[in-house]
Amino acid sequence: MKIRIKRRLAVWLACGVFVPILFGIRMMRDAEGSSREAMLMAATQAERLDSSVIPSTLSHLLDDRQAGGGRPLSDWLDRPVVLNFWATFCEPCLDEWPSLLALAASRPSVSFLLVSYDDGWPAIDAFLKVAAPEGLPANVVVVRDAAQEPDLKMRLGTQKMPDTYWIRDGMVRLRFVNARDWAASPMMELFRDVME
Repeated sequence: MKIRIKRRLAVWLACGVFVPILFGIRMMRDAEGSSREAMLMAATQAERLDSSVIPSTLSHLLDDRQAGGGRPLSDWLDRPVVLNFWATFCEPCLDEWPSLLALAASRPSVSFLLVSYDDGWPAIDAFLKVAAPEGLPANVVVVRDAAQEPDLKMRLGTQKMPDTYWIRDGMVRLRFVNARDWAASPMMELFRDVME
């Protein structure tokens, strides 16, 4: 009988001591993770959205020359997507291209959909000859917005360029307004955490 009481007491003590310790360790790890994410969000000036892709945007047609015409945005959402709005007449857009292509080359499992707002393909082609003389990485697709009203930028709630959205599992996870250094260490860490 005394042995049974001692065992129960030992179990109660173990639960009373070790469970709170384990719970405290878990809480510290969770807090550490959220503070790390907060630091990365601040360092990259990301805006957290975590909202579903607006249904009206899914059918929005984009001029995909590789596919021979219009393709809806939904065609690209079967895997994580970096959606970037740009134009050859937008200097900050052009400034971020080298780091954006470097990020794309390092993340082949993610689609990079670069939506141009140029009037036609000649300006885009001339720019690509200089910006990517060896060609684009296989996971990068350059398309034009087919100038539907409202355009895709407006449907997503912006008029700015460059403007970039990270989409995963049908959700717009993060938004970045203006040019970024996509190859910077905090950006790569945040990308790994959010998109992979």
